[in-house]
Amino acid sequence: MQFDDGGQPTGGKISNFLLEKSRVTCHNVGERNFHVFYQLAIGANQQLKSDFGLSSVNHYNYLNYGENYKVEDINDVHDFQATLKGLGVMGINDSEVHDIFQLVAGVLHIGNIEFSENGNYSQIADDRCEHY
Repeated sequence: MQFDDGGQPTGGKISNFLLEKSRVTCHNVGERNFHVFYQLAIGANQQLKSDFGLSSVNHYNYLNYGENYKVEDINDVHDFQATLKGLGVMGINDSEVHDIFQLVAGVLHIGNIEFSENGNYSQIADDRCEHY
């Protein structure tokens, strides 16, 4: 869907996208994960990063698996602002936007938790991961 600045629909197109859940945890070398992860980790202001406990994009396993988070044609700071604007145009209020990105940040943090096998069970491998 395309919307004007006032939130009125101006057009649309149907495209089939394959949004694989497995892509979050594993993607090919040279590929990026879903754009929203990079937009948040790179494009969010310091207050949001602080609210969500975010640090450098290099810190997150889910963003470094493909070894290529920088793409020449993509400006994650600009695109994050465009995403925020789009959410606002669709009528999603600031509190809901905050909640959405809190969940996105949570996924990034969960990706840094390492597990080890303990008999028939698994456990957190490193106590430092418990703050996630």
